Amino acid sequence: MDKDDFAEFSRLIVTQIRENEEHPLHRFCACGYYPDFFSMFETLYKRGYLNTHKRKKAFLNRLQLRGSYDEMKFCQGVSELLFLYYAVDRHLDFSADQKLLTDANTDVDLQIKEGDFRYNIEIKCPAFEMDHWNVLKIDPSFRALPDRESHLREMCKLESEIAQPAVEKSGGRFTHYEVKKIADEKLRDFLRSGQSKFPESDDRSINILAVSVPINNFENYWSFLFNQFSGLFVREQNGICPPAEYDKVDIVYLTSLVTGHLRPRDGYNSWDLSSCCNLLCRNPFSRKYRRQSYRGYEEATRILPNSTERFDAFYAEFKVYAEERQLPLQGLMFSAFLAEHFPHLWNQ
Repeated sequence: MDKDDFAEFSRLIVTQIRENEEHPLHRFCACGYYPDFFSMFETLYKRGYLNTHKRKKAFLNRLQLRGSYDEMKFCQGVSELLFLYYAVDRHLDFSADQKLLTDANTDVDLQIKEGDFRYNIEIKCPAFEMDHWNVLKIDPSFRALPDRESHLREMCKLESEIAQPAVEKSGGRFTHYEVKKIADEKLRDFLRSGQSKFPESDDRSINILAVSVPINNFENYWSFLFNQFSGLFVREQNGICPPAEYDKVDIVYLTSLVTGHLRPRDGYNSWDLSSCCNLLCRNPFSRKYRRQSYRGYEEATRILPNSTERFDAFYAEFKVYAEERQLPLQGLMFSAFLAEHFPHLWNQ
């Protein structure tokens, strides 16, 4: 390690943090979040990942430490960075920004290599709304009706009969209401993006779309995939897009990693992917699985930190519990799971 170069680059980072009061590393500089970041940075530097001007520039760009701060760009950048850091810290063989298609000017964010096998990973973080205390938020979560017209008709009824009266009777607590747009179209767009970047996987590769969301959006995104009415990984006729438009995506890796950067807390390392709630969601409509080619999924559960097996066991048990008491799974299951297994993320 070039000590002079390391010291100079460290000073540049500190200067940028000090000059940007909106940046999380500035706002939370008194928390463990700050030294945990520099521990990650030092590891990346010592392992040689930041040994070129191009990589240093990309590092600063991902962290929004060049010019003005943009929260959404930071969340996308830090999501990409944590996967890279995970690969570096675990001494995995990997390539960043790997071009996989010869006939398209696109690349995937990360390719991990293990012997003759390749894990192709594209990383996405959807833009999300910040909640305001005086606005009543109506969150439909997912599409429970077969067509757009029926959905719009029921939403109009919900607004006129429930939302507006609730605002009027709130005694000034709420100034107005807002209906959150169902974000399944964002997930659809991410799947389509992965489709355009991934080659068809084979017995020596698997395609993984990582979707990084705040913990309070985690259940909704899981439901976009698995709800019984319009789940993209449940129904071929889902009302959003046909599976042929995302059948090169084998797995969605759902992760809560941005939570630790929106609300960091001591005792929890926001810069470690293993600290997050991560689930591997297999796409039953992928070309790979329809060919009954399953190599890669079990290996992915081993190489990427996740709680998939623990969640599957919890889900099976909770489903029986809910059915016996005639309770809905939606709104209860993830609250219970996260409160039990990830209280450092959920109880904030």
